[in-house]
Amino acid sequence: MDLPTQKQSIGIMGSMTIDRTAYGVGKAMQLPTGRVIIANEVQIDFVILGIAE
Repeated sequence: MDLPTQKQSIGIMGSMTIDRTAYGVGKAMQLPTGRVIIANEVQIDFVILGIAE
C-alpha cells in the first residue's frame, strides 16, 4: 500500500554490473596522468515503483 495515495503499490530495487564494451560502447577515455575516466565495468542501480490506478 502506497501510504500517501492509499493505493496498491509494488516496488523493486536492484543493482547490476555490466561490461559496457559488450554493448559496443567505445574505449575508456584517459586523463594525461593515465587515470581512466570511465571504467569498462559500470554499476547500474535502479528503483522501480508501480502504483495502481
